Amino acid sequence: MFENSYISVNRLATRLGLSVNYLKELADNGLIPSLVVNEKLRFNPSQVQDALNRLAEKRGQKIGGVIKMREHLLHRHKKGISTQGEAI
Repeated sequence: MFENSYISVNRLATRLGLSVNYLKELADNGLIPSLVVNEKLRFNPSQVQDALNRLAEKRGQKIGGVIKMREHLLHRHKKGISTQGEAI
């Protein structure tokens, strides 16, 4: 497979062990890179992994950072605070 190829959200979710909804949420908030092709989200797995690693490092944790970031986004969403383009 090509290093710069793009895959569906379902394949990415399987590869990363994350839910489809969570990946869509991250993409919608500009926290992971994505493209819309023929009205469907497409992802470059290596770019997404790099973005997730940066987000986890910013949260101070390598593995749990992604979970903590999701909790942060859900908390802000429940309070009605925009997360669009937020760098965590």
